[in-house]
Amino acid sequence: MLYLSSADADMSISAYQKNINSSAKRDMTYFYLEAVGTGITWTNSIHTTRTGASLFCFPKKTPLTGELAANILNWSLTLPESRNFRKDDSVSMVLVGALMRKFPC
Repeated sequence: MLYLSSADADMSISAYQKNINSSAKRDMTYFYLEAVGTGITWTNSIHTTRTGASLFCFPKKTPLTGELAANILNWSLTLPESRNFRKDDSVSMVLVGALMRKFPC
């Protein structure tokens, strides 16, 4: 049986925006984004190896740190299409889309 659902550990856009603006929670948020970013970039690498197509082409010698991921997310959330996001949407999914827009192949 396959059950598809958002993970309970996933951070929403509203939680991200609250946490990134809190000096007490910012480092934890950077850590979370770096971990999520690592999973996203590994998934992209596996997808590229198996299909020959990449979702995004991130610079090879640039690590996706939590701070860089936050900067990319913040940029993405200023774009007109971000008006379609709901506050409870997954920050992980927004980051995937942001990487695809910021680093097209």
